[in-house]
Amino acid sequence: MGEQQFDLVVIGGGPAGVRAAERVARSGRSVMLIEQHAVGGTCLNYGCMPAKSMIACGILYRDAHEAAFLGIDTDTIEYRQQMAVKHKDLVLKRMRSGMRDQLEKAGVTLIEGTAHITAPHRVEVDGKTVRGENILMCTGTVQGDLTIPTARARIPVIAANAAFDLPKLPARVAIVGAGYIGLEIASWLNMVGTEVTVVSEHSEILGFAGADIGRRMRLALSTVEFLCGFDVSEVDGNELVLKQKDQEGTPKRIETDMVIQVVSRTPRLSAVALKGLEYTDRGVVVDAKMRSNIPSLYAAGDVTGLLNLAHAAYRMADVAVNTMYGDGTDRFESTMVPWIVYTTPQLAGCGLHEEAARAEGFTVESSLFTLSANSRYAHAHFDPKGWCRLVYEVASGRIRGCFLMGEGVSEIIGQASVAISAGMTLRDLARTAVPHPTVSEALSDAADTAELRRVKSVTGHGFHPHL
Repeated sequence: MGEQQFDLVVIGGGPAGVRAAERVARSGRSVMLIEQHAVGGTCLNYGCMPAKSMIACGILYRDAHEAAFLGIDTDTIEYRQQMAVKHKDLVLKRMRSGMRDQLEKAGVTLIEGTAHITAPHRVEVDGKTVRGENILMCTGTVQGDLTIPTARARIPVIAANAAFDLPKLPARVAIVGAGYIGLEIASWLNMVGTEVTVVSEHSEILGFAGADIGRRMRLALSTVEFLCGFDVSEVDGNELVLKQKDQEGTPKRIETDMVIQVVSRTPRLSAVALKGLEYTDRGVVVDAKMRSNIPSLYAAGDVTGLLNLAHAAYRMADVAVNTMYGDGTDRFESTMVPWIVYTTPQLAGCGLHEEAARAEGFTVESSLFTLSANSRYAHAHFDPKGWCRLVYEVASGRIRGCFLMGEGVSEIIGQASVAISAGMTLRDLARTAVPHPTVSEALSDAADTAELRRVKSVTGHGFHPHL
């Protein structure tokens, strides 16, 4: 290969790396993308996409059973795990192939190999040298080891990402970890007939979303058992042994056929072989323009430790590219990035929940709007539970956060993201015309309801300026 020169050298072919490489190449600049394993990164190959494929199969299975309430015969329905895994693998293969074709058409030079950054403009790939005007690190994270003691175990103990390749599903499973990964696996397995117990070391699930939302999510996942505030001691035979935090007494033992542990992930920094790069145990330290402390070296995606979400990685890649080759004004703001938990029902959010908003000095209130009041939603679901919560500043009505729980709310959280990013008020959102009947009406209706409440609290009377 010799010593080749490129405008941009990207290390890592996950969401951030692919996005940046394609955008820069389409602008006419020379780009090399170095990927150690398979394009698509953790999201496509091991995490997000496999999970969503299996969840989609579970939803179809559940919906087929619940279709009886619409007058559809559901007597002969069977879930076949091996067929679901085969479908998942076929879709992932097709997506990887499409991603490689997309990069090739853009003019990206894609090579497989292990990269090491040896100087501000130099990368070694399997002993050969590549030079880049700029280097973008998109190396992601690596999964840690299982930490549950298993010396006396007689049942499988596996990491979360291995769950999506199981040839046969257990009748009972205990999931250690109550973040979005653990809950998505719990929801999927529960939908297809597995008895699920979720164990959390914290006092509530989904701590990043706020305690009240975590509680509401537990109530929504009513067929899943939750044990909060427990440490895991070991797996003994076919039992998961737990100890309640800060309490003495007899350990709690759960009989199960399998334990799935959601293990932590750490930034993949093995590509860095130069001295002086600033990083922490969370990842490479970057500013809001994705610049590291070394000129010409940028980072984007999970390796930064800012947000481990594929769409956040896309946004970081956009900011990095705009900093390198644009006007330099673009900035990454993590609070403007929406997140989704693909349980059934789904949970989605963007912006600040009430506790976080008050911690930042805002005087806020929130308003809860039930989705069962939405005509499209009520007709489409057997059990139309769900809600929309808007967090807003009391004085101005500016929307600071939006949180949704319900079937398919992942498809409308983007509207809330636009509203929050644009600095819209409740009145602005309430005055936005949306098609009827659609679930998206719930956002404007929630804003209308919240604005009426806000005006009454501020003025003391019922005059509503939206009417």
